Amino acid sequence: MRRNGGAVALLGGVLVLVGCGGGEVTGPSPVATPEPAAVAAPRVPPAFMRGYFVSGAGLIGRAQPGQTYIVVPSWGEDAAAIAAELERKDAWALVSAHHVFGNPRHTWAGDWARTRAWFQPIERSGRLLGVYVVDEPFHNGIAGGQASIEDAVAMVRGAGYRTMIAETYAMWRRFHYRPPVDFFGITGYEPDPFFRVQEAYADSKLNVVFGSASEPAKWCSPAMTASKVGCFLWSMDMGTADSGTGGRLQ
Repeated sequence: MRRNGGAVALLGGVLVLVGCGGGEVTGPSPVATPEPAAVAAPRVPPAFMRGYFVSGAGLIGRAQPGQTYIVVPSWGEDAAAIAAELERKDAWALVSAHHVFGNPRHTWAGDWARTRAWFQPIERSGRLLGVYVVDEPFHNGIAGGQASIEDAVAMVRGAGYRTMIAETYAMWRRFHYRPPVDFFGITGYEPDPFFRVQEAYADSKLNVVFGSASEPAKWCSPAMTASKVGCFLWSMDMGTADSGTGGRLQ
């Protein structure tokens, strides 16, 4: 998960993710969202979501049975192949829409429509659990603050998807604001003392744990995840918590 700001750009029809946070999206004209195709028969989702943030390409051939992944997408990646991987491994996904809602509001409608069109194969597979709306919005300086966060969540919920957001421990401590999402938690990397983050997780408003893939046993321990519904680690293939997504799709 990104600890510093950044941007997302569409270059030549390819989504290039160079970090979470602000940044103008430019590129081809928005596409209309297709009518939803028939969705696979209802699956039984995991009682506890456990997994990683991962690029679409990084997931192929590496998914583990029963795990849930927050897929950080690229237009150049094949969503049908991602859906097939999830099917083969009996795994699950949420799709990140930070590249939509982390950018200026006037770009939202077109980029959200294009993103929905991209992840249709995952949705049709019945393996989509929801949308990771925006990453650490206060930390990343989302324009419009709380009102924009709530508008973004409303847009995603209005399309029928469950929603997830993470915020940093520092911003949670400062604002104590829980966005109106289904799944919410805080990130706590250095220099945040782990015991302080652990204390914060006693709050019932936080129902998902976000931690570092370098210490999975600590972040996804029974002590951290008691009464929670999931634990996600940054990241499977996009660097450490402190490096963010700067190396994505160079």
